[in-house]
Amino acid sequence: ALPISPRVFSGLNSLIFLHMLNNSLERLPDKPLCQHMPKLNWLDFEGNKIRTLKNVTVTSCSTLTVLVLNKNRISYVSENTFSKLQKLAELDVANNGIEAFSPSLLKDLKELSQLNRS
Repeated sequence: ALPISPRVFSGLNSLIFLHMLNNSLERLPDKPLCQHMPKLNWLDFEGNKIRTLKNVTVTSCSTLTVLVLNKNRISYVSENTFSKLQKLAELDVANNGIEAFSPSLLKDLKELSQLNRS
């Protein structure tokens, strides 16, 4: 399956909530996902088939407060994936097969108040 093209979101400058539940997505873009959605604060990819999470995908999502990636097939999260998400308060990566979830992945998340990774 092809990943989502970041161009799909062109012109969505006012979008604050993106809910892509149960879409059978296997990959996210290897390019900045939020470059055309500067106000996005809630991103939900629950129930897809995403396997990896690379740092370039969400680096442009600096306004995110909620990131939901539960019920996917993520086995690997790149170092510094969440480092630019300074406003992130809730991160849900539960029900994946993440092999190693280093505490250093969260070191820059000063606002994080809820983490679900079970």
